[in-house]
Amino acid sequence: MNEEKPKQDETKNTLDDCEQECTDCSEENISEEKSLQELFDEKCKQLEEEKEHVLRIMAESENLKKRLEREKDQFCRFATSSLIDELLPVLDTLEMAVEHGAKDQACASLLEGVKMTLTMFFKVLEKQGVESIGEVGEEFDPNFHEAMGQMQNEELENDRIGSLLQRGYRQKDRLLRPAKVLVNKLAD
Repeated sequence: MNEEKPKQDETKNTLDDCEQECTDCSEENISEEKSLQELFDEKCKQLEEEKEHVLRIMAESENLKKRLEREKDQFCRFATSSLIDELLPVLDTLEMAVEHGAKDQACASLLEGVKMTLTMFFKVLEKQGVESIGEVGEEFDPNFHEAMGQMQNEELENDRIGSLLQRGYRQKDRLLRPAKVLVNKLAD
């Protein structure tokens, strides 16, 4: 009988040890599960941050692409602007030649040649999207006209172009040179 007691104690101790090991193991598993969950959550957070970073880079890339396309389009549209700016005084001179040549009958054939040259010049400018601005009777617009003075003409309404001193030009939606005009102001 005495021998059974130690066996029972031994068995009890072994059972206690097993229970303790199971408890430790269970706590370890719970701790490991928490650790794995935390690791999973951390990796999900990192993945979300990387996703946002990639989306931001893609958006920046798209914006850069659009900006470069816009700049290229503007460059192509207005690449000739500086050349046209330099040719406008030549055009003015041809127009003055036509205006002064009309007064002298001896210059009729020469005047015809200058008119033809002027017409060709306007056609070339038209192909480049250039149009003249500033006609007598047109409403004065400070965005396109430069007022050089005032005049009175009863035949025209107030704030209309009374006289054109120098023709203005614009290329598509860009002003190359404002028209120099006299603005009609009627006496009050």
